Amino acid sequence: MPEINQLSLYSQRGKINKSQVKHKAIFSMSACSDQFADIFLLKNNAQNINIQVDYTNKTINNIAVRHLPWKTIYEIADSAKKDSALNEKNYLKN
Repeated sequence: MPEINQLSLYSQRGKINKSQVKHKAIFSMSACSDQFADIFLLKNNAQNINIQVDYTNKTINNIAVRHLPWKTIYEIADSAKKDSALNEKNYLKN
């Protein structure tokens, strides 16, 4: 799981800051479960007082931070295989 200082660095990257998209987000992907991520993601203390962390809305420097477990990603890919054409299934192989 990335720490707050690392997430803050991601939130300050030019592409994400300059983007005009309506919804911005940083996704953490790991073997950690959703429950573990809910407890620990954004919970470690920021060492830099200039980092804006909103624990209620799960944002850092006004950018949403979310977690996706690898298990969920694999499940999404497996379910997509059922409705995919043959050439699309090749992209979804393990």
